[in-house]
Amino acid sequence: MAEISVVNNFLDEQGCISIICSLDFDKKVETENGFSEIQNPHSLRGIVNQITELARKESGQTIGVKYFYTRKYVLLSEVTEHEDDRSENGKPNGVVYSALLYLNENFIGGDLVFTKIGMSVSPKQGQLIMFPAGSDYAHKTTRIMSGVKYILAIFFIHCDD
Repeated sequence: MAEISVVNNFLDEQGCISIICSLDFDKKVETENGFSEIQNPHSLRGIVNQITELARKESGQTIGVKYFYTRKYVLLSEVTEHEDDRSENGKPNGVVYSALLYLNENFIGGDLVFTKIGMSVSPKQGQLIMFPAGSDYAHKTTRIMSGVKYILAIFFIHCDD
């Protein structure tokens, strides 16, 4: 079974800044949790493909991208506990593996907390975190207390070669 994989410095500072600068948050989806989201930004296909290859190796599964998005978390935004293999209504969504790439670190709060296994990760710029999407890996993020947090999130499903 795959475990949580943390890859520090997956992307360098300039790469992270380039992604943030390429995002057009005028074309965003506002969410009730206090963050802005851009779904499947075409300009990020290259980095998504690189992460997909690494996720296949780390997970030991034949997986492909179901969807991805970039998110901008603003002051006081947070994500409540959830499982990535479930839709908001609690029904299975087919996701088997998840990856989060942190694009900056000039914020306070926003830690990733795996609630069932008692593990917490303080995000660092360029850090990639990959993990199985099941109930054992239920997680949340702590509230942003200062600054703005940017991430790229990718969700994977099983696929055939």
